[in-house]
Amino acid sequence: MISLHWRALSVAHPLLRPAAAVAVGKTAVALLCHLQLQSEAQRRHYTLYAHANSSLLMVQAEERLLPWLDGVQYAACIQRGVWTPCHVQAHLHVGSGYEPIHSEVLADACAVSGSEVLLWPDPALRLRLDAPLPASAETLEWLLGTLAVSS
Repeated sequence: MISLHWRALSVAHPLLRPAAAVAVGKTAVALLCHLQLQSEAQRRHYTLYAHANSSLLMVQAEERLLPWLDGVQYAACIQRGVWTPCHVQAHLHVGSGYEPIHSEVLADACAVSGSEVLLWPDPALRLRLDAPLPASAETLEWLLGTLAVSS
């Protein structure tokens, strides 16, 4: 297994446009509560993914429709279905230092039988994005109970 190291970007990457809000723990619960306050028509624009063991919630939408809340971080699709945070870049240990991993190489290494994947640094996980959830009132209520218990 390859161990990725994540380093903060000193300057925002001009091509990385946020297309998902990602929250962990109590921030994920706050994000769910925020989504519950929105109308069904507003929530129709969102696609949800969750990793209950890590209390991680990912909300995909167009950048202009993303919920912007304190503590929420944002992700973008860097290459062929591989999603990473917008504020950091994956690095690999090479010799005595770390080198950034080119997005094409990362995409090749993470190919998962046609599924998109989210690589997240904290908690460190790889979440397959092959089971989208609707942003319905019922789903939000279920996720709220699931993520609140595990956070």
